[in-house]
Amino acid sequence: MSIMSSRASDKPKSHKGKRLSKVIDNGGTMAVACYAETTWKGVLHTTTARVENSKGKVRKSAKDTDINYTDITTDYYVPDVFENIECRSYWKKGK
Repeated sequence: MSIMSSRASDKPKSHKGKRLSKVIDNGGTMAVACYAETTWKGVLHTTTARVENSKGKVRKSAKDTDINYTDITTDYYVPDVFENIECRSYWKKGK
């Protein structure tokens, strides 16, 4: 006899993020956005995508909360000269 647990997982089935880039003018100015998605069946969760500099200062951020699947993209950000930009993504169970 097998007993299966109906308890939701403590971690999502999948979570991924990526950096998006685009040229926004004729001068070649590059802008950056961050994308994140999470799949977590039957669980209310929040996915956050953030554009951060190397010192941890958040430049752009966006969140999506839902059950089963979330995806979100930040607005585009134009970094300052010599500003190192990183894309980070996070998930959290519940709101």
